[in-house]
Amino acid sequence: MDSQWSSETPNLIPNNDLEASGKRGIWNDVWMSEWTTSGTVTLSNNAHWGTYSISVYSNSSASQVITALSPGLYTFRAWVQTISDPGGAIYLSDYVKQPVIINTEPNRNWYLIERKDIAINNSFLEIRFSTANRTGDVRMRVDDLELIKQPSKVTGINKIATNDLYKIIVDKNNRQLEIIPTAPTNNISMVEIYNLSGNRIYSQKMNLSSTLIINGIFTNDGIYIVKIGTFVKKISL
Repeated sequence: MDSQWSSETPNLIPNNDLEASGKRGIWNDVWMSEWTTSGTVTLSNNAHWGTYSISVYSNSSASQVITALSPGLYTFRAWVQTISDPGGAIYLSDYVKQPVIINTEPNRNWYLIERKDIAINNSFLEIRFSTANRTGDVRMRVDDLELIKQPSKVTGINKIATNDLYKIIVDKNNRQLEIIPTAPTNNISMVEIYNLSGNRIYSQKMNLSSTLIINGIFTNDGIYIVKIGTFVKKISL
């Protein structure tokens, strides 16, 4: 494994741990082809994990544009070390909205920076580490970068069931839901209900030998998603 990060969701930053540069022994070809720099930026052998990190000196920057991103929410993470007061800054920008700016803490050994819910609609994101417009001898190092797409907030749903294991009756007048197992058993299953914003509004274990009536949670008209184990159904109230 070439990085600290291990996830089923792919990391979208190439050579995110900077280790490919040193392994190939031609870091100018590998690392400099991935990052655009200004001022003094080097490949440091002081790393959070492995051997190498990016070292950004005073009034300098290193940036990379990640392209071909599908619309959705993303999470960015990086390990940062600052050797100055003040620290530097991390800019995350799609060139449309105002960039997300994360100021790094001064005089800190390696620590994790994480920013969730970065909305991407424009298919790319620029990641820039900068010490520009800072007073004094500012220096920061970064390592083990990660950019991943966040899963849908309606978690645990992989596919829509093709055969109905349950009969769901929607009573719009009384704003309630009745779930009737078509093949009753003594098994227990978890019933979850989500609104279209991805928020879970109901969670309850159900005995599959009897009918479950749910009311008091449907405060607004709209579409809801009912999940019972691997069974998924979309309903309208």
